[in-house]
Formats: sequence, C-alpha cells, structure tokens
Amino acid sequence: HIHSHSVWHALVRGWIEHLDPAVFEIQIFHTGQLRDAQTEWAQRRVHQLHHGLGDWTNWAKAVSDAQLDVLIYPEIGMDATTIRLSALRLARVQLASWGHPMTTGLPTMDGYIGAEALEPPQAAKHYSESLMPLPRLGCCYKAFGTAPGRIDCSACGIQPSDRVLLCAGTSFKYAPQYDVALVEIARRCQPCKLVFFHSESQTLSQRLEQRLRLAFDAADVDFDATVAFVPWQSQAAFFALLDRTDVYLDSMGFSGFNTVMQAVECATPIVAFEGEFMRGRFASAILRQMGLDEWVAGSVAQYIALVEQLASDSGLRARVKTQMRDRRQALFGDQETVAVLGR
Repeated sequence: HIHSHSVWHALVRGWIEHLDPAVFEIQIFHTGQLRDAQTEWAQRRVHQLHHGLGDWTNWAKAVSDAQLDVLIYPEIGMDATTIRLSALRLARVQLASWGHPMTTGLPTMDGYIGAEALEPPQAAKHYSESLMPLPRLGCCYKAFGTAPGRIDCSACGIQPSDRVLLCAGTSFKYAPQYDVALVEIARRCQPCKLVFFHSESQTLSQRLEQRLRLAFDAADVDFDATVAFVPWQSQAAFFALLDRTDVYLDSMGFSGFNTVMQAVECATPIVAFEGEFMRGRFASAILRQMGLDEWVAGSVAQYIALVEQLASDSGLRARVKTQMRDRRQALFGDQETVAVLGR
C-alpha cells in the first residue's frame, strides 16, 4: 500500500518521513500494483524501493536477500502476497502493526506495534504477539490541507432542511446487530439523511443498502426519506460534504481512523462508540485525545442519545466545532511516535 491508501496515510508515510536516514537504512517492499505521487515521493526518501517482482516467491527471496535487522508489516490481512510472506521467517525481528487492526495469530511475528490511546486496559491479552504500544495515537499523521470543493447535495438526495448524519465507513464495517441503532437515529433526528457511500466495487455497499432497507421497512421508518447512498467522492468533494455534515457517526464495532481524522481536520462534530478491541476504538481515542470524552458512547442507547442531542442543537454543534479547531493540532505531525519506534 505504498500509494494514497489508508495504511500509507495513517502509518507508513510518517515512518518514511521521520525515521532518521543517518541511523536507518530503509527498504520498502511495495507488493501492490498501484503507483502514484506518494509512491514516487517514498522512493526518493529511502535506500531502495522494490516493486513489480511478480510471484510471492520472488518477494520472499528479495526480502530474505536484504538481510534485514527488522521487518515491519504495516498490515497483515489485506494483501495476499503480504499474508504469504508473513508466515515465513525472513528477518531477525519481525513486527506487525495496526493497518489491519487485529492480532495476526502468527508465531513468526515477534511484536505488534500498537498505540497507547487506541488500546483498552489489559490489551496485551488480545494479541498473540508481544504488544508494543507507541505514545498517544501511535502515528505521525499529516493533515491533507485539502480545500473543500463543490458537491451537489440535491443530486445526492440531501435536501436543504436535512440534518446530515455522515456514515463514511466502508460497507463491511456496518455489522447487522447495529442496524436497529441506525433506524432509531433516523426516527429521532428527522428531517435527516444518513449518508453512506457506494464503493467502487458496489457489491458490498449494495448488500448493505438492501439490508438497511429491510430493517427500516420493518420498523416503519421511511428509508428513502432518511437514508442516501452516494457515489464515492474525490477528497475535495468529501471535505465539502464534511463541511455540510451535522454529525459524523462512528461505525460501531469497527471504527474508522483516516475518515475520522479527516472529519477532525474539517472540525465536523463526531459521536464515537467505544468498542472492546482496538478496531472499535479509533474514533473514541481521537476524541479523548482532544478532551471531547462527552461524545464517546459506551452503549448503543447512549450512542443514539448523543447523536440525537448533537443533531438537534445547532448551538451545541457550533461549540463542539470551536473546541475541535482549538484542540486538533496536537493530533497531527506527532513525530515523537516515530522517535519511540526508532528506539
């Protein structure tokens, strides 16, 4: 994922930018196909970027031949080649990180690079690896600085009177057991639009749309009046939509990190649901780092109530937006996390 991708933006870019090249000889093994400006930027900053080696066995040989002291997998679970390589012992020390936020279960992984703010108490028992938490959010995240573009809200089914409740997670993050919460939020917050996105491969988002329609129909809540599925947007258009959003709804059980950080960059009010495991605690950790703990829910009922409270009070939303603008800077560019990783 050495291109404009969630794992790159959340983790790898900060490592590449701030690990001292006088101390570390950094090699990148880019097993994916895509190359973009981020790929070229990375290649200029490291000792070597390997790309296009074909079969996974070629990658295994290349990694082994590099005779690395430490091999870090930013994620294990989203790339077939990486999954195969991670089952092998290719370096003296092998570490995984939270680009895919759960334990690998692999005896070949010596440690798991986590983050203090993202983990619950006794988090070490959630991992087969030795947990190595970095300070705060555990990453040096760079704000995009994107100027909001234009978005045709009416074409997206959003009316001027609608309260926009943004559900920006990828479709697989919306578990069926939380459908009733979304239905109840729509019932209480009308006039509103719960806005979801159709991914480029629409199969999963279409299934989610069909499932939600059934849940709304069963509860006698008008799905078409309260829910909109919109096309995937450019970042400038997404920032414009964040500016129009009244409340950003954390995806319960499997939170988002990059999307929530972009909401923070736009000072969009957020309601978070704090889950049991790291993967359900991204938004809550981000809010707690800003001292906005009151918008972190520990139960479904509290989550619904907080969304309703924030959606119905424009003055309260304005206060929260001001607080986010005043406090968000500490979340970005945290170079100390990379320094601790280097130690």
